[in-house]
Amino acid sequence: MRYLLSFLLYIIILSSIAQNAPTNRGLKALVESYFTVPEITKYNPSTGHYFELDNIQASYMRTVGQYLVKSKNGLFLLPDGTGRVYEIQLLNSKFEIKRQDSTIFFGYNFGFYPFCYKETLYSFGGYGYWRYNGQLRAFLPKKGEWQIENLNREIPFGRGVYNIPLVWYNESKGMLWIGFSIYTQEGISKNIRNSKNVIDSVYSLDLNKKQWSVHGLMVPKVKNLVNALSTRNLGSSPWGQLLYDPVESSILLLNFNENKIQRLNQHDTKSLVDMLEAESIIYFKDSTLHVGLMKTWLTNPLSLTDSLRLTKKQFLFLESPLYTPAQLILPIKNNPYSSFQILLIGISIGLSMSGLLALLYKFKNRIIKDLTIPLTKSGNTLTKLFDDKEIELLSLVATNSRNFSGTQIEDINKLLGVLQKNTEIQKKQRSETFISINRKWRYANSSNDLLIKKKRLIADKRSFEYFIELSDLEKINQLGFISIFKSSN
Repeated sequence: MRYLLSFLLYIIILSSIAQNAPTNRGLKALVESYFTVPEITKYNPSTGHYFELDNIQASYMRTVGQYLVKSKNGLFLLPDGTGRVYEIQLLNSKFEIKRQDSTIFFGYNFGFYPFCYKETLYSFGGYGYWRYNGQLRAFLPKKGEWQIENLNREIPFGRGVYNIPLVWYNESKGMLWIGFSIYTQEGISKNIRNSKNVIDSVYSLDLNKKQWSVHGLMVPKVKNLVNALSTRNLGSSPWGQLLYDPVESSILLLNFNENKIQRLNQHDTKSLVDMLEAESIIYFKDSTLHVGLMKTWLTNPLSLTDSLRLTKKQFLFLESPLYTPAQLILPIKNNPYSSFQILLIGISIGLSMSGLLALLYKFKNRIIKDLTIPLTKSGNTLTKLFDDKEIELLSLVATNSRNFSGTQIEDINKLLGVLQKNTEIQKKQRSETFISINRKWRYANSSNDLLIKKKRLIADKRSFEYFIELSDLEKINQLGFISIFKSSN
């Protein structure tokens, strides 16, 4: 009798756990189970959306990215840049979406970060109305509307600058960590040469106190990693943000709490990498990482999901910190020089600068002569540098870059009028045009950086697409070559 009672108690405990924990039944588990997950992410952010939207207000809503958020109240779909909220429901063994909001306006907060805290949906940051914002917005189900939360400061954030977002949501502590901020207000005049659009600082937001704190400056190792096209975000684990670096075949943990970069051991790295595919959907529940396929999830509610149990001990410390603490960035030292020595140093620097400016002036005149392009000035703005065809190409690439998309080779060939020519002629014409634009840009901007850059396509590694970085888009606009932000929304 005693053994029978023990067995029944064991069955009851297992049944209770099963009702409140995710099973391996894919999307069905997310829809029906009573639990939250810190973040649901796609292995390939450029893959299409989950569901087709009805009653769209603008055609772009058919193609925007869509985010999934899981709260205790259900699984929700949030299309990018719309303010809309849909609940995913399972009806007659098929998934359907039901709109929950009553918002009217749209076309803003592109690239926001969605999450759930204490059964409330939140939306943080995004781009719209000519700026990135640092607003925290809470969704009110009874009203079907978003409400802005009062914070102690605004830290602008968006997904458009980095290939992957440096963000970790610590659900258990109610803390949101970000690894960079974007300062850009396109209606405010500023010194372009001294402006810095991306601020590589680490911040945390206490969701209970609604207070931001600054922790330090992100190390170059991490900045280079997230700028790599191959790096993938695997979401928020209980200990930090998880990244996959295919180049090094490593799974890295960005441990914001302890300021560490850690690496998953080789055995578990191989197990996890074997699960990942281009259309994988990934999420953590406690310390278990679940991986499923988007198409399979949507067509088969009972499709299986791979899972891997992880512990913090499986991650090895890599010596390098995640960020430089704020108090170490600008150390204060006693001045070792006397007033007379400072005066002599100042005079020496002044004379050196005068000689350098004279050399630069001669160098500048030589460049102008070599370019053989008439330059006129209106105030401090160069108004004639690029020819008409170059301005057309700049406008095309800049407009696409503003919308966070690259410009394809076919579109460039068409604009240059060589679409029907052979490959060698096309390549030669593109190369000559890009060299000319970049050479003139270096002169006008006193910079060695390229204006138009290229990166390999994820879908086809043999092809490239072209883009202009956000900081250079603002410089183009300020210098008056082309106006690309007038219709930005």
